[in-house]
Amino acid sequence: MSTHKSTTSCLFAVLLALAAFAPACGGGGGDDNDVDADVEEGMDIEDDVPDAEDGREDRGEADEGGADGDEGGADADDVGDAETEVSPTCGDGTVDADEDCDDANTVNTDDCTNACLDAACGDGYVWTGHEACDDGNTTGGDGCSASCALESCGNGTIDAGETCDDGNTIDTDDCPGNCQSAACGDGYVWAGHEDCDGSAPRACTTTCSSAGTQLCTACAWETTCTPPVETCNDADDDCDTAVDNGFPCRIGASVSCTTSCLSTGAGTCTAACQLPLPADCTPPVEICNGVDDDCDAETDEGYPCAAGATIACTNSCGGSGTGLCAADCSLPAAADCSAPPETCNGLDDDCAGGPDDIYACVQGATVSCTTACLSTGTGACSATCDLPAAADCVAPAEACNGADDDCDTVIDDGFSCTSGASSACTAGTCTGTRLCDGTSCSWGTCTFGAAPTNDACGGALTDISTGGTFVGNTCAALNDYSYSCGGTIGASPDVVFTLHITSPRDVIIDTVGSGFDGMLFIRHTGTCPGTTADRCDDNSGGTGGAARIQWTNMPAGDYWVILDGPGAGNRGDYVLNVFVATPPPPANDTCATATALPDSGTYNGQTATGSDDHVPSCSATTGGRDVWYSFTLAGSEIVYLDVVDGNSWNTVLEVRQGTCGGTMTSAACNDDACTGSRSQWFGILPAGTYYVVIDGAGAAQSGAFSLLYQHSGGACAAALPMAADGNYDGTTAGAGADHNASCGGTSAPDVDYWFAACNARRVTATTCNTTTAYNTLIYFRGGSCGGAGTELGCNNDAACAAFTGASTLGVNAAKGLNFLIVDGYFGAQGAYRVNMTGL
Repeated sequence: MSTHKSTTSCLFAVLLALAAFAPACGGGGGDDNDVDADVEEGMDIEDDVPDAEDGREDRGEADEGGADGDEGGADADDVGDAETEVSPTCGDGTVDADEDCDDANTVNTDDCTNACLDAACGDGYVWTGHEACDDGNTTGGDGCSASCALESCGNGTIDAGETCDDGNTIDTDDCPGNCQSAACGDGYVWAGHEDCDGSAPRACTTTCSSAGTQLCTACAWETTCTPPVETCNDADDDCDTAVDNGFPCRIGASVSCTTSCLSTGAGTCTAACQLPLPADCTPPVEICNGVDDDCDAETDEGYPCAAGATIACTNSCGGSGTGLCAADCSLPAAADCSAPPETCNGLDDDCAGGPDDIYACVQGATVSCTTACLSTGTGACSATCDLPAAADCVAPAEACNGADDDCDTVIDDGFSCTSGASSACTAGTCTGTRLCDGTSCSWGTCTFGAAPTNDACGGALTDISTGGTFVGNTCAALNDYSYSCGGTIGASPDVVFTLHITSPRDVIIDTVGSGFDGMLFIRHTGTCPGTTADRCDDNSGGTGGAARIQWTNMPAGDYWVILDGPGAGNRGDYVLNVFVATPPPPANDTCATATALPDSGTYNGQTATGSDDHVPSCSATTGGRDVWYSFTLAGSEIVYLDVVDGNSWNTVLEVRQGTCGGTMTSAACNDDACTGSRSQWFGILPAGTYYVVIDGAGAAQSGAFSLLYQHSGGACAAALPMAADGNYDGTTAGAGADHNASCGGTSAPDVDYWFAACNARRVTATTCNTTTAYNTLIYFRGGSCGGAGTELGCNNDAACAAFTGASTLGVNAAKGLNFLIVDGYFGAQGAYRVNMTGL
């Protein structure tokens, strides 16, 4: 704190100083000749630093500088007490007992004033680095605040008349340079809030590519570009799809205009969008209208005639007559043209029945006449309209009619044969008879007598079921069936055979030894010739185009074999060689030769050629032919097996455990499942080796099948079964975090469920209920619950009125094993209720 002395003390100090040393009171030091010179020397004050009297105003002298406020200085009350006594030693660099400070200089704006007082707000001096102003008082609202800061916009303080002050004068922030809170309409573009503010319209390109404007509305540029007014510039300015609309015409356009002869012509619209002047208007083509259209001083020129004039014309029968020119300047119609009397001239002169209608024939016309051999020929009507004489009658071409038409003394010459004649003929290796057609004098088809009995399905078909060699010919057969094999159509005469297979057989059929290029077709289903095409062949039999079909393990059934030929001309003697044999049994016919099932998948097989060495434990019969498979589980797993494959024969599926040839026990068995006669089984099996037997539910039940085998993997063995639609309650608390899916679940504990499906179906699971107490995440997998399974779908959050964080998921579940995993989002766990539908 500064020590302030009384006025009397200050005056006394002044008198002493004047009498003894004459320094200035409060100056902080004397002039160059005062007694404090030794102080200046001791402080090494440079000569160019102003002395106390020259550089600092003594507070006692402040009255002369306007301390009373008369000449622009601060009022004495504002600046401070002008009578403050200054220590005689102020300015000597030593802080005496009556001084706050002494910095041995003459600067009033540093930390120590010339009165050796500590600088402070209100002392009248602007303290460098600490104050922006100092008006000698600590009163705010007078331009300099109580803390000696300038009271102006941008000082960081909300002063009188301001609604904000953010310490800067940036016009585009929340507080612009006028210190009024940013708002739409203040003329400043408020960054992050406004696109414009009071801005003039800006240029833009309209939808029709003209130069338009956008207005600033509510401090945002309008989204539309306002087109300008249409101008004459051969463009659509106002975006109404019309060019130069509002003007008489479009620049450069061809327009109608008035010619110099006042007709309507055509010209080019001017650069000012005005119609062309008459001199620039091209006259139209002259028309029949009684005026000069083309401005050539003539009327209706270029037309056939002048309206109303009597002129020569052609009448309705092509002759020359007279009539009046029509109002449209056209010649008179034929009906309006008068006709002359008929003459022999090849024309219809009188328009009363045709040319030369009063004569025998039309002059020069070709007419029928009688030839020298009395056939009907042709000739030219004479110049006098008489029929031609026999010598002038040209004979016709020979016709198939049993007469000499062309007068060459030969009947029906030039044809293939004489009507009614017969001759021998051949087709392929076949010999037959043909007849000459009586109307065309051409040979008819070659006939070969009666058709074979097996020509078509309605005849007595040859049975080739026992095998052997069958001979005959197709000469008299018809082309009843035109099937295709490898792009080749069998359109030759064909014959049909029956083939009855009572149990699977190896069958070979060929046409080796036949006298023509043969084709073979095997068909079945329904009635002859069968609706299903099984096998076909054209040239696999070797030399001569012989056909050959080899069918290993041909299933039991009724078949039809069609012997045909490629194209339309292959017929003759045939040799059909048929071989039928019992096929070998399948490789997995016995338990000892069981086929291993290495992993989940579909395995195709057949029991038709297998032996019957197994009696199923779940069938009322002793079973039928069977085959064996095996699989091994390292631990307890969920296993799925089915032969629900679309085949219709009645199956039995049994899972056995034990030793082939020794004691075996049934682990599982199913006869009919999935609402049919096919078999399905699923369940949990402990570790071990198992045998799967695909059997028939009777001695006659055997055939092809597809076995679906799935095992879940050991991690899924603890999964809970889902047998039907309904609610399944539980908790994930304390469960392991075993799984995760595409939508999360890495860190949360989870619970697995499983179900088996006979076929694909739509299932839906949801935790949207009031029982579920945490943020759930659910997903379905097919085949396995773990990574080996196929993810069918995943859901984290679904809309749910009962509970936020619930999950709902519908998927197309696959045939076989399917798993539902109830998980949690980001570590969430707790009690749940999952509702399942679609099972």
